[in-house]
Amino acid sequence: MKIDELTEAQLISSDFYKKLYESEVFKDPMTRGELKYQIQKRAKDLKIKTHVDEMLRTIEQKIKDDEKASRSQSVEGVTRFEADVSGKEYTNMYCGSWIATEDGIQSQESSRADQTACYHPILPIKRMRNQETSEEQITLAFKRGGKNRLWNEITVPKDMIANARSITTLAKYGIGVTSETSRLLVKYLSDVENNNDDIIPLVQSSSKLGWHGTDFLPYDDKIIFDATLKAPQLIQSITENGSYDVWLNHAKTIRSAPYIEPRIALAASFSSVLIKFLGIASVIVDFCGLTESGKTVMLMLATSVWACPDEGLYMGDFLTTDTELEVRADILNNLPLILDDTAKMRKGIKDNIEQVIYNLSSGSGKKRSNKELGSERVRTWKNTIIVNGESPLNAFVQQGGAINRIIEVSLTGERLFDSPQETAGIVRENYGFAGKMFVEEIKNRDISEIKKMHSHYCKLLTTSETMQKQVLSMGALLTADKLATEIIFNDNHNLSVDEVKSYLTSKSLVSDGSRCYEYLIGVYQEKGQHFDIQFNNIDQWGEVDYQDGEKYINFFTNALNSLCKEAGYTRKAFTIWAKRNGLLRVNGREKDRDRDTFLIKKERSVKRVVSVKVVDLEEYECEKDLFS
Repeated sequence: MKIDELTEAQLISSDFYKKLYESEVFKDPMTRGELKYQIQKRAKDLKIKTHVDEMLRTIEQKIKDDEKASRSQSVEGVTRFEADVSGKEYTNMYCGSWIATEDGIQSQESSRADQTACYHPILPIKRMRNQETSEEQITLAFKRGGKNRLWNEITVPKDMIANARSITTLAKYGIGVTSETSRLLVKYLSDVENNNDDIIPLVQSSSKLGWHGTDFLPYDDKIIFDATLKAPQLIQSITENGSYDVWLNHAKTIRSAPYIEPRIALAASFSSVLIKFLGIASVIVDFCGLTESGKTVMLMLATSVWACPDEGLYMGDFLTTDTELEVRADILNNLPLILDDTAKMRKGIKDNIEQVIYNLSSGSGKKRSNKELGSERVRTWKNTIIVNGESPLNAFVQQGGAINRIIEVSLTGERLFDSPQETAGIVRENYGFAGKMFVEEIKNRDISEIKKMHSHYCKLLTTSETMQKQVLSMGALLTADKLATEIIFNDNHNLSVDEVKSYLTSKSLVSDGSRCYEYLIGVYQEKGQHFDIQFNNIDQWGEVDYQDGEKYINFFTNALNSLCKEAGYTRKAFTIWAKRNGLLRVNGREKDRDRDTFLIKKERSVKRVVSVKVVDLEEYECEKDLFS
């Protein structure tokens, strides 16, 4: 049939268009355009072009509908995602009117010209409800990267995928979403999730590592950890690597060496998972000593019990904020919080160090409001905090109370390891085994027996001079070390009570301090002429000074030494007490941090004195609540 010979009757006949619709030539997009042009030209000659154009549009749309229907028969209604090159695959899910294939996600309902929701496979595979907050998170599986692409998983807050603006955040995790495709992707993920409740599991989750009943995250999978995005490097570092035997043999060698400090560090690390069961406050163990003594390597050894000790992973530092410290402690929960080098403290922490120490040791953060003007969940933890620095942590403390909460381990100044480089190299390559073994064995132990062991050590440590909080803390270290010796090391090198007693601060360091203070103030009040330069014919023991409305007595050092000795006190014990309670004036220079003297300049002379603040001690005690 020649198109230029068609009659008007033929061009308005339904039979003509039925045959045209069934023609393979017209279905071919390459030839359809040419046929349309010729038919429309003939219709124009016959002055029936309007009618013919309408009929052509009708059958052309029907052909497109047929093509879509044909395409949908194989993919519509169910996702058609394939296994990746490793063989990993997911159950295909009902997706309604979406076309979800290896080529991406297409909408069949959108009126937009571009119907693409995502350019690669993606689907929700798991919902998680946090047992602390009841908030939900969702795990998405996605695959991209060409022929060798692998399935990846990412867990995000549920509200992140609930609106078009926030879902674009997924782009930084490798998911192909833009502001143009975001609305369709939100709808696709919602449709798949809501249509597959019987396939997508809802599991209990937690943002806290450690004990959950008899389960322990991250070693048990009954509860899922859902806070990976908050501290990805920390979480990824808690794993096993290398050889357990290599780590164990080297740790045994260190434990058999004459230095006790690495053994205390290991005991502190293991003790962290016992704190909750023992019902005591979090323990702070502070290793302080000169540089190059091996402090950082010792913390790496303690870290290797649980995780990779490389810098910037599990082990943190003080170059942070108090909020970030709380978040880290909250996530670790029952695992040890290990912080390197107190000298790196930011000003915000240093200025508020007393409160930071109280918060860390009490196992509770600040109460805060959220953006909805409600109260955020208070962050909590029960663990051991292990820190180090050239100066004692208490050197940063100007008020009392912290002395009860810190076990201070002063290093000898000698190297703690025969070869620090060798130890660092070994623990960097071999780690994560001992902690998991320790936890698994603790699960099988009678907790009441562990508590009895702790009580036994506490009784042995308790004297009239020891403070209860420190006794409980040191008892936890001894208990953990005894258990680790049985479970892990089997070497009879566990710590003894006699070895650690010297690290407990005596009550006299605190109580004698207040009595010595009252005595010295009494001396000044009774013998004021010895502190008045106008009486130049008698011995001068010091002088009175005023600063910012506060009164100070500047004791000359030799005179203070003699006065303390005569009354049965020691200058060192007194000045430690006074400094910790904010009653000792010291210079702010870094090199003067550990001194108890204050530098005064008069005319051309420079003199060091012990500058003591004058207060009513009873009122000061009540106001500051220092001596509880």
